[in-house]
Amino acid sequence: MFSQQFPFRAPLRRAYRRLRRLRLAFRTKAIILVYHRVADPAIDPWKLGVSPENFSRQMEVLRREFHPISLRQLTLASSDRSLPPRPVVVTFDDGYADNYLQALPRLRAFEIPATVFVATGFLGVDHNLWWDDLAALLLSPSPAPERIHLTIAGQRIDLFLPASVVPSQVSRWAAWEPVPGPREAAYLELHRRFLGLTAPQREEALRQIREVRGIPKGREHRCLTEEELRLLAGGPEIEIGAHTVNHPVLSELDRAEQIQEIAGGKRRLEALTGMPVRSFAYPYGKRNHYNRATKRAVRDCGLTCACSNFGGPVATVTDRFALPRFQPMDWDGPAFRAMLQAWSRE
Repeated sequence: MFSQQFPFRAPLRRAYRRLRRLRLAFRTKAIILVYHRVADPAIDPWKLGVSPENFSRQMEVLRREFHPISLRQLTLASSDRSLPPRPVVVTFDDGYADNYLQALPRLRAFEIPATVFVATGFLGVDHNLWWDDLAALLLSPSPAPERIHLTIAGQRIDLFLPASVVPSQVSRWAAWEPVPGPREAAYLELHRRFLGLTAPQREEALRQIREVRGIPKGREHRCLTEEELRLLAGGPEIEIGAHTVNHPVLSELDRAEQIQEIAGGKRRLEALTGMPVRSFAYPYGKRNHYNRATKRAVRDCGLTCACSNFGGPVATVTDRFALPRFQPMDWDGPAFRAMLQAWSRE
């Protein structure tokens, strides 16, 4: 109704966006990359894994053809002249153990700085996180019954998981693409539901699925231990950033709960590493996963920037509490180079 009363608002918004794009076109634009796992991808609907071999190839491209800089160097830049040409920032989310075991040696070999955002509630978790476990349970082949009945948060859920699975189809499918079959549809439906559950509710639902499917809890993608976190933070290449305690959808929490998650994660990381934590990444990171109250909470907790999880270039005029990032996939060097060049032109 408001837009009907003021019909000029939509053209003004479009004009503002065009003007903003024009201003950005003449600025030095940085690219922030968000990685998760440096591990051979198998069942990976969100394409979170980059193999160690391709990660090395990607870091070689960064070192040879771009200018890797730290997130802190980017956020402290007061003008375009403060940045080198073609700047790129490397970040990681969640706190997987392979960030220390696989990524760190390769970052050191190419002298590339990075920020690792760690959810402190995941420290010491020696099994797959819920989204990895859910993908393995629903998308991997199993002779178990095709129909599964669950009770999630008091609600009955019926799933159809046909026995026939084409492994190549499962490995290629990305969760944002058209759904090729009922298994993938079931996975997306449960993933959506799981986002709104508490950790105990998710674990109970996963237990029910494991019991029917006969698939044990996966352990191929464990998280950092406290000692690995200290070792990761001990070198000059790595800055540790906060990523909450329990990785919730912050926009669904009230202000007190948001503060507890953000400040609690920051304090524990500082206690474990003995170093200040200045940066933050929103869990899940899409625009609906945080709000204005979240951004204020991040500032109030003493953090100086926050990264999102949607694509876009970064200039010195970009909101430091809504920094966009691009997610590389398991690409070889030439494909990675081509994507970086395309992202740089946005």
